[in-house]
Amino acid sequence: MESNKRIDFGALLIGDDDKISDGENFRYGGPYDLRSIFCTHGMFYQAEGIESRTKSGTLQNEKEASVVVYLVEELKKKASQNRDAHWDHVDRLRIITSYQSQVVLIERMLRRRGLNNGVVATVDSSQGSEADVVILS
Repeated sequence: MESNKRIDFGALLIGDDDKISDGENFRYGGPYDLRSIFCTHGMFYQAEGIESRTKSGTLQNEKEASVVVYLVEELKKKASQNRDAHWDHVDRLRIITSYQSQVVLIERMLRRRGLNNGVVATVDSSQGSEADVVILS
């Protein structure tokens, strides 16, 4: 498949010391050439946190949830620079995770920062949904 679009798939690493560092940037070539999969920009942020089980038995990862909040805060900053009042509308921003306890954790952390308009949902409940920005936790 030929494409004239440039694809950057970057990485930002957040270590156990909560410091953010640049990760390796992935471009064309290598064992996983992303040209055939993506036609627009994609970003990969790796949080090196540890999953823990909640009382209900499902998993959550606080470090990963913190990265999601950071990304949403950055989106909000960019949107305010562009005077985009609807940046967090349900058709614009969706946060998807595999576990309901991670949904609850992310929603709680976003609410604490006043960022509670976007959709946070499980993979199952997001089936068939679309959004301009999707964050997968």
